[in-house]
Amino acid sequence: MMFNNKLFLILTVFFGSFIGQLIARITLLDGSLDKWWLMLPPLTVPPLSIIPTYLILQNKVKKGDGGLPYDLYMLIPAISAVTISLIFEKGLEQTGYLASIIKFLVIFLTMSISLYFREDDICINKIISRSPEIDNKTNLLKSLLTQLKNKMEHFEESNKVSYTKIIVQSAMITALIPLLPYITKSIPYLGDSITTLGGISPLLGLILEIIVKMFGIMLIYIFVNMLNGRSINKSCKKTFKTKTVIVVSIISLMTYIIIESGKVQLFPLDQ
Repeated sequence: MMFNNKLFLILTVFFGSFIGQLIARITLLDGSLDKWWLMLPPLTVPPLSIIPTYLILQNKVKKGDGGLPYDLYMLIPAISAVTISLIFEKGLEQTGYLASIIKFLVIFLTMSISLYFREDDICINKIISRSPEIDNKTNLLKSLLTQLKNKMEHFEESNKVSYTKIIVQSAMITALIPLLPYITKSIPYLGDSITTLGGISPLLGLILEIIVKMFGIMLIYIFVNMLNGRSINKSCKKTFKTKTVIVVSIISLMTYIIIESGKVQLFPLDQ
């Protein structure tokens, strides 16, 4: 670990509370959830936060087993979720059951694709280094499209992954996405600050809504990869019975529709 990484770790873990330690775990420890109790108060508050800081610096907290928990694939569901919401809510002004079902299916499908690509990389091709491969001469979106093109060209050569696990995880993640506005509103200062800024103009509110939603979806994707990264061997072999897959999918769809029907408007765009 280089000096600048050590300095970053000290600053984020000692002074950054739970959020700081989470950032350090994601960026420097490959999404490690080892000794997860170090992220609980009062160990996240100075001076007691010196304990997790010391343990991490001394390599007493093991790295995650699946490499960095984030990658370019997480942009697929994030962009798709925002796009489909804009089409139905802002463009067609449709927020009924049919719109909710279509949005669920789009997000579920794109999340499944992302998890499939990651699963194929880590479990089949053994590509553990998950650092987004971004050429200095290109941009994020172009890098993503390049990776997707390579995936599709070798799709037929890919071995089977745990489809049942991918379906179950994708369904559960999709069911959580409508909760993002509620979660954002419940965060002290953040919810009120964003709502105030969003109230300045409809355009600013829309931009903030897009940013918050995309960030939230990517964060959920990262957290799932952190859970899977506790033991890659077990994760890659994890399967679910067909009955479980069907039940989880139905419950997730119903949950998504129910939450969407009582959706909180995060930003007062009509002001």
